[in-house]
Amino acid sequence: MKNPETIRVTPEIRDVVRRVVTLALEFEDLTGRKLGVSANVGEVVVAKELGLRLVRSDIEQGYDAIDKSGRKVQIKVRRSEAGRGREIPTGRSRTSRFSEHPYHYALLATLTRDYRLHEIYKANRSSIEAALKGRKRRTLSIGKFRSIGKRIYP
Repeated sequence: MKNPETIRVTPEIRDVVRRVVTLALEFEDLTGRKLGVSANVGEVVVAKELGLRLVRSDIEQGYDAIDKSGRKVQIKVRRSEAGRGREIPTGRSRTSRFSEHPYHYALLATLTRDYRLHEIYKANRSSIEAALKGRKRRTLSIGKFRSIGKRIYP
């Protein structure tokens, strides 16, 4: 398989993400509904923080980024439940579905209500696959991911 096209997180991309965050928060304040941008915003924030390159077509590839060593990374993002008195996601929240495509490790980033990076956990694929055994939906609780992973930020 040829190497996928990747995107470096540039100042222009960070500027667009800042504007998206402003609009998403304004939308949420007006409607009480989330706009649904947490995953993409979180992926950009994590890629910038850890020096990852985002994959242009993450659905086709089955992973979201490539690290400096060329390893494939799935990035899972959870944002706080605004309006419920929680500043960060709880252990009861779940990750999105883990792809069955090849990847080396996954990152779980939690964001505050205003999309600031709160923490990042890293877990290798073998630990994730062992935890997913018997789970049809291929998701993990945030608490489970934290228990099999290692906190790498802050």
